[in-house]
Amino acid sequence: MFHKQRTQRDNVVNASFILRSKLAKALKTFAEGEFIKECILEVCGILSPEKKNEFKKISLSRRTVVRRIEMIANDIKITLTGRMAGFESFSIALDESTDLSYTAQLAIFILGLDKEFHYY
Repeated sequence: MFHKQRTQRDNVVNASFILRSKLAKALKTFAEGEFIKECILEVCGILSPEKKNEFKKISLSRRTVVRRIEMIANDIKITLTGRMAGFESFSIALDESTDLSYTAQLAIFILGLDKEFHYY
């Protein structure tokens, strides 16, 4: 019984992270999370009404979206920091551009080599 509840909760959190990741990658505002949830609930009510309560548990509020994206960013930072510690040499390339709404976008590319000449 406890395993099933934990699995459902983990699935809800994983679904939440997936949706937030998609929002961030698409450069959508955090407010769009609630709109997406409304759409999901309406479609689920038609296709799979018995699962609607599970979909209601997915939190897509602005505050939660910000918190989850910060967690994803922190995880990326920790991963990069860990990998960079093993680099013997590296190069960094920066690319700045402006999108259609005149917002500056910065892309950072890092290429590193370890002692065995494996690159990351």
